[in-house]
Amino acid sequence: MNKELLSIWENIDPKSFCITLKNKTFKKIDIDNFRNKLKVNLLSLSDFNGKKVFLDIQDRLTFIIAFFTLLELRAKIILIPTEIKTEDYIGTGGIFLSDNKELDEGIYLKDYHFLKIGSNFKDMDKNEKEENNTTFYLYTSGSTGKAKLIPKNSINMLSELKELSVILDISNKDVFFFTPPLYHIYGLLFGLLLPVFNSCRIIIDYLFTPESIAEFIKNNKVSYFVSIPTYYRMFCDLNLTGIFSKCKKLTSSSAPLPVDISKNFLDKNVKIVEVYGSTETGGIAHRVSSENLEWKLFSYVKIIEKWNDYIESESEGEIKQIEFKISSPAISVQYDNETGYNTGDLVELYPNGSFLLLGRNTRFVKINGKRVDLLYIGNKILEVLNKRYNKNLSEDFIYIGFKDDVIYAIIEIEVEINSKELKNELKTHLPSYTIPRIILNCKIPRNSMGKINKLAINKLVEKEIKKN
Repeated sequence: MNKELLSIWENIDPKSFCITLKNKTFKKIDIDNFRNKLKVNLLSLSDFNGKKVFLDIQDRLTFIIAFFTLLELRAKIILIPTEIKTEDYIGTGGIFLSDNKELDEGIYLKDYHFLKIGSNFKDMDKNEKEENNTTFYLYTSGSTGKAKLIPKNSINMLSELKELSVILDISNKDVFFFTPPLYHIYGLLFGLLLPVFNSCRIIIDYLFTPESIAEFIKNNKVSYFVSIPTYYRMFCDLNLTGIFSKCKKLTSSSAPLPVDISKNFLDKNVKIVEVYGSTETGGIAHRVSSENLEWKLFSYVKIIEKWNDYIESESEGEIKQIEFKISSPAISVQYDNETGYNTGDLVELYPNGSFLLLGRNTRFVKINGKRVDLLYIGNKILEVLNKRYNKNLSEDFIYIGFKDDVIYAIIEIEVEINSKELKNELKTHLPSYTIPRIILNCKIPRNSMGKINKLAINKLVEKEIKKN
């Protein structure tokens, strides 16, 4: 299966494609020269066909060279995020390749192709080779527990690449610049594979601050800017959104993009295309939320709709919501084709095939035998806060959860909140048993990709429960 994904590299238009780093341009022939040198060196150490290779590469150009080289060698590539500890995978039956760790058991890569072999390097046993269709593995963020490996194959990736190329209207004249790391599915897919698939120019300079990124966009002809909600929020706060008006499109994924951010950019005639999906499912749908809150399905996604999947609204007795179950060639984990893959989300479906994302299925909990809607509680709290402080807070500023029979709320607002007064005020809007026992006035814990960090939230709440 590596061969199919490698074909996107082999089919590049050499006239339009290039990689730019610090004003230096690398054409396909330059990258191939680096790749050939690396391939010769690696083959002198092992036959990589079917063998697991833990790829811990931080330099972006080195990553690209190593990634496509290992695809050619038909290795089973495992992309290592910076959060994963070395001891979690060293000695688990794979080959370790890094440009930032000189381990005795591994291979150290420097200057794109120079190899230094660890004193305890040991080739994998032939019996440990994986005979499956997996092309590479990605770690999940681990925000809801221990990070797990998700397999991806060529069908998964090519299905999404073809779809995104049409949705984003990409041509070989376009220029990509991205902020997400390449070991994350969003960075790998949008920052590397998508522009390679379309023979575009890729800028791989790594800039950290929003000011330096905006200045770079201002001085360079970037068509597609790929980033995450955290950065878009900072651009809004610093009044830098107008600089992006030169871009053809902006994309956002990995976490929900607040509608107020999307509107802020649209006011400057800049559209942010938000993509909904996950590492496991691949892309599912897209939207520009400031134009339409409804999500439009990718053409290859099919909704598995069954009558018993619907959830009745207790207050109105009407069928409104459905558990979101789909089938798709981009899904890379096993699932039943008849029942579909359950995304864990609740949606409201519309006749035209679009849908409104209502939140996670965990929004409903039972208290004293009564069914409680956490989303409804959150909306009521927002109503009270917006009225009291004359604010226009969105749902992104509040997180409602349930742990050990306790409803809690984390409110991310600069104004100091008196939790006792807020609880008293909520009594006129909510039944007493639904009022959060714990109300925290602090930043909502998120990981480096902007996703809600449920592990950190659990620790925070456990501490408060013990106090009470």
